[in-house]
Amino acid sequence: MKHNSKIPENIYAKRRAQILAQIKGEAALFCALPEKGRERDMYYEFQQDANLYYLTGIEEPQTALLMLGSNTKPRSILFLREKDPYKEQWQGVRLGLKIAKAQIKVDLVLDIASLKTELPKFLAPYPCLHYTPGVDVKLDQFILSLAQTLNAPRCNFPSAFVDARLLTAPLRWVKDKEEIKRLKQAAAITAISFYEVGINLRNFATELHCAKALEEKFYKYGATRLAFPSIVAAADHATYLHHVPQKTPLKSGGLVLIDAGANVNGYCADVTRTFPLSGKFSKPQAQIYQAVYRALQTGIKKARPGVTMSMIHQAVVKDICASLAVLKIIKSSAAKIEKDKSYQRYFMHRAGHWLGLEAHDISPIVTSFPQVHGYDLKLVPGNVLTMEPGLYFDPGDKSVPQEYRGLGIRLEEDILITKAGRDVLTDCIPIKLTDIENICTGRLL
Repeated sequence: MKHNSKIPENIYAKRRAQILAQIKGEAALFCALPEKGRERDMYYEFQQDANLYYLTGIEEPQTALLMLGSNTKPRSILFLREKDPYKEQWQGVRLGLKIAKAQIKVDLVLDIASLKTELPKFLAPYPCLHYTPGVDVKLDQFILSLAQTLNAPRCNFPSAFVDARLLTAPLRWVKDKEEIKRLKQAAAITAISFYEVGINLRNFATELHCAKALEEKFYKYGATRLAFPSIVAAADHATYLHHVPQKTPLKSGGLVLIDAGANVNGYCADVTRTFPLSGKFSKPQAQIYQAVYRALQTGIKKARPGVTMSMIHQAVVKDICASLAVLKIIKSSAAKIEKDKSYQRYFMHRAGHWLGLEAHDISPIVTSFPQVHGYDLKLVPGNVLTMEPGLYFDPGDKSVPQEYRGLGIRLEEDILITKAGRDVLTDCIPIKLTDIENICTGRLL
């Protein structure tokens, strides 16, 4: 499987130009996430802030992009680490200022060590700074110190601050052709990896063994990293939404829920399948599986331009409520279950979420009054989202019929909204009940 290169620099330059067009007379600052120490001189794997990556493609820590809504240069200033042969010998090669100047289409490249001295000078003429607090707490403190005064507002530093994500969210919400290529590749890598793990489930001793085998497949086929920490949940562990894989044995007769995804050059896949370890669903397991499957298909069919995520969620909820009533898990009518929201005891999350540079990707907020949340925006071609209904029955919940207690089933697909409707990017992974059984018994090869 071919491994796509990074998005071309001219695409990043176009994105930066779109930001500059929004901030005339104002400034915007995007900064890297800080490195997180693990022990002594060891660090956790670094992951770049999604907004800075979206605008630069740079994955190094200690990086910042300053954009000035001015008619004169410099309008875009990139701060990053200078090359250092000694540190690079220990930590790996850095991009460095010289290469950055040659490769990245910004007006000025400066050493990140100069950020604190240069930032006040650049920002002095601007009344408003678009900046997202919480990315780098130390930088937050520095910027706040520049804005603070006990006597009066400062006249040489921005006096107004706006969350910079309001600039990037509308752009990131609609994926361009380059992003869709990488999302499709992440989905394809995830698909073949899920399939190969599914046919070998009987060979895995524990949840942790299964998770690491799946992740090995991701990297084998070209993943850059994991989209998020993999979830492998056996038996009643599947009733916990974000279960961390443990040394729990995979026992025949039970189910195993796998929720995971590959990341390709920053772009994520997110897939869930639930398998019967014996190779065949029991009658209660099959009933719940089919209920979730029907809800998934309802959501997928609803996804198209002009529909909102909230409308899709309500359609999925209606289907879930019907199943809960038919199976007498809740002894009430489907309409009443939906109205009193008693279904939320067993289906407590939304039917899907946005997907992109983050597994739970960002979406715009329309800053009218009242504000419109991203889930209430009409879908447009280029949106990418997941569809993931589920049903979860606590093993200790005596209000649930005995045969369903301890069952947790979730199914999830990745969906691209198109002019014609939608493409299910992950539909090459078998999902029908009989196909899942055939995978587990080796009949679907």
